[in-house]
Amino acid sequence: MPNVLYSSDIVGRLHTNEGEAELHVVIDAKYDEQTSALISTLDTFLCSPGTDRRLPACPDVPLPAAQTIKEHVSFSEALDVAKEIFAQASRKARDIIAPAFR
Repeated sequence: MPNVLYSSDIVGRLHTNEGEAELHVVIDAKYDEQTSALISTLDTFLCSPGTDRRLPACPDVPLPAAQTIKEHVSFSEALDVAKEIFAQASRKARDIIAPAFR
């Protein structure tokens, strides 16, 4: 399957019991030519600032579980759809941590 988009974003920082943490959102989107479908895998997790070291889940921050989204689109539409899926996931993650900044 051809890769369409692989991207990650640090959507914010917060304080947990483990100390400071960055909230990461990652998308890995591929196009299945046989089924004309975009298959996007999303993951949201906490990391130590400036590293890729994942931190344990924090009960105060209800992160969404990793998920796979399948959209039937043409290959020419796949990149735009993947970008929108990623933007929605990033917004959702920012909304989750917004109360930590109030």
